[in-house]
Amino acid sequence: MIGIVFLVVFGSVESVYVSSVLFKVKQGGWVMLVIAGALGSIMYVWNYGTLKRYEYEIQNKVSVGWLLGLGPSLGLVRVPGIGLVYADLAHGIPPLFSHFITYLPAFHSTVVLICIKYLPINMVPQEEHLLIGTKAYSMYRCAARYGYKDLHKKDDNFEHLLFQSLIRFIQFEALQNPSDCE
Repeated sequence: MIGIVFLVVFGSVESVYVSSVLFKVKQGGWVMLVIAGALGSIMYVWNYGTLKRYEYEIQNKVSVGWLLGLGPSLGLVRVPGIGLVYADLAHGIPPLFSHFITYLPAFHSTVVLICIKYLPINMVPQEEHLLIGTKAYSMYRCAARYGYKDLHKKDDNFEHLLFQSLIRFIQFEALQNPSDCE
């Protein structure tokens, strides 16, 4: 019911605007139609490309076993440090990472795959912004979660929070499985 009311109210307002532009086409109203068409097509192409990129990443995600199986044939070397890789995928390794190690066969000893997700809640508490999990071969997955009212600004403290969350996860994991640390 609310959706129908929304469509009726905003649809009638939009139809008034479009009809006023259509009546003024000869006096220059066509400029607004061209601008609206150009912006609409740009947004459509952007949305289509984003959707296709996400579908490609879902269909071509890489398993950790296959990735590590490539290691001996490529002469893969793990160098000291922590590497951060952004991925839209919440599960699996993005195909871009397999291209990365194919052409640059050295990557950090610890890799963190970061996925940014926007939740349908207004604000995520600060201590719940970063969710670390899924350790496999010193590769961790981090979900950075934000609500729709959270401020989207450059956070200089993000790396510090990420490393603190990673340390807490590793310590918790060591307490759960003390035999893995030996």
